[in-house]
Amino acid sequence: MRKIFFFLMLFGVTVSYGQPAPDFKITSSKGVEINLYADYLDQGKTVVLELFWEGCPPCNSFAPLLGDLYKDWGNGSGDVEFIALDILANETDADVNIFQERHGHTWPGASAEGGSLEAVAPYTAGTEYGTYLGTPTIVIIAPDRTVAYNVNGFMRNTNGIAILDEAITATGAKKIEEVATTTVSGAVQNSSQVGIGNVTLNFSGAADVVVITEADGLFSVPDLPVEQAYTITPEKNTAIDNGVTTFDLTLIGKHILELESFTDETQIIAADANLSGSVTTFDIVLLQRVILGIDDTLAAGSWRFIPEQIELASLNDLSELSFTGIKIGDVDNSADLSLFQAGELRSFATTIDISIENQAIEAGEIVEVPFSVKEDMNLLGFQFTLDFDPSSLQLLGVSETSIPNFGDTNLNTLHQEKGQIAMSWYDLSNTSVTDLFSLTFKATKSGSLRDLLAISSAITPAEAYTTNEDIVAVDLKFTANEVPNSAITISPNPVKDGASTISLYTDQKSTLELEIVGMDGRVLQAFSYVTLEKGTHRIPLVTTNLEAGVYMVNVMADGELLRRTKFIKQRRL
Repeated sequence: MRKIFFFLMLFGVTVSYGQPAPDFKITSSKGVEINLYADYLDQGKTVVLELFWEGCPPCNSFAPLLGDLYKDWGNGSGDVEFIALDILANETDADVNIFQERHGHTWPGASAEGGSLEAVAPYTAGTEYGTYLGTPTIVIIAPDRTVAYNVNGFMRNTNGIAILDEAITATGAKKIEEVATTTVSGAVQNSSQVGIGNVTLNFSGAADVVVITEADGLFSVPDLPVEQAYTITPEKNTAIDNGVTTFDLTLIGKHILELESFTDETQIIAADANLSGSVTTFDIVLLQRVILGIDDTLAAGSWRFIPEQIELASLNDLSELSFTGIKIGDVDNSADLSLFQAGELRSFATTIDISIENQAIEAGEIVEVPFSVKEDMNLLGFQFTLDFDPSSLQLLGVSETSIPNFGDTNLNTLHQEKGQIAMSWYDLSNTSVTDLFSLTFKATKSGSLRDLLAISSAITPAEAYTTNEDIVAVDLKFTANEVPNSAITISPNPVKDGASTISLYTDQKSTLELEIVGMDGRVLQAFSYVTLEKGTHRIPLVTTNLEAGVYMVNVMADGELLRRTKFIKQRRL
């Protein structure tokens, strides 16, 4: 092989590259297999060998300077890699790790366990490359496999580091240019200057970076190259119903009718659900479908931002970035700004009771259920989820309405198999109402309405709005048709044939029916007692035809279960 020589005169030291380096294969102290030629030299990298041992005093004193040199040359990511080779046969991978961790060295290292002795043998022999002077010895191998041996001699100081730096440069290696970087920070807030959390900001340009705002709306991206162009685009497309209520529909309706026009541009953007550039009744229709849980997408998305994106030619002299976030449909700024999901339910100072007259129903009966509020209630709108027992009631539809603009489009009946109907209604005519609407059900089981109906926020949160724009809670109240209280005991219990008595108390004159029911729910016996006076009544419990087992006695009034008790029929001896 033709030898190539380089000469460098620095601090009176001559550095030459000539004799080729033999290849070696080692296993690092971290368990990584390394081939000198294949992994580094053939890839165009210069390799710096550090010959050392763990307790070597000059090795330890020189180590910090060598660590700085490694950083200057790119920490192994550029044209140069360092490899530490332990020269002692009795030292292990653990010793190598101790030495490197002590000095913060991150380059590969190997002990005798990983083949370091075979790798250092040509350089410690003192024949082919020059006199071996002990540790630390630095060997620099150029990509063309030529060797500069013991480059810095005994200069184990900054002068020695300067010699090494020049020797590495002589191999053709180039340092990674230091790029000026900066930190870009800013905030995403709503129109009331409240921070919006969980907004995704996409930085595209020299570096593609994604950052998510904290709960307070702040964000910060460090180490971005200054002399580069970037485009920053905010995005938040979750929780479509967060902050969207029927109250927003009333405000949008007033804007459309020019009763109370929006004065804030962000309200107009929030109301434009179909992204048409204007606010129309169609936007109200789309938002009401979201409120009812029918739709979970909008053409305008969940959030829009002003500006939609920021383009930067560079990051020089950059001030903090600022975006304004607008929740689509939320014109009153009620959305929870920190959440991925829908906002938490509001808390209310007052409650409106929607009343239903309690009634007993029979299986197969068509039942009309009127909903009403107390007299002279100036109701602007309401929304809630009506829960019903789907095993007892089947919804047939809206049978009657006394409030304007209420019909099937105000309901979401897609979940009636689960016993849920979402409702949303508003009207701007300032009509004083008492009766609201009536729903018609078919009873599939007997029971009482107060046990079968309730108001919840399962789909659509329960709230109502007065003409004074007060937002209040909604509850369901049952009135009239109160049934008598009663009490029942059986003695003795367990029961023998003809030997037990039912003691029944009623607090008013009542017509009651007693049922003996098996544990499978079948009615086995029924007893009707007409016009029982107020007080305690004793009735023989006839069980002759009952097998041994556990049974229930139900006390019924007008088809409604009042009380229930259990008894045990003993086996005949």
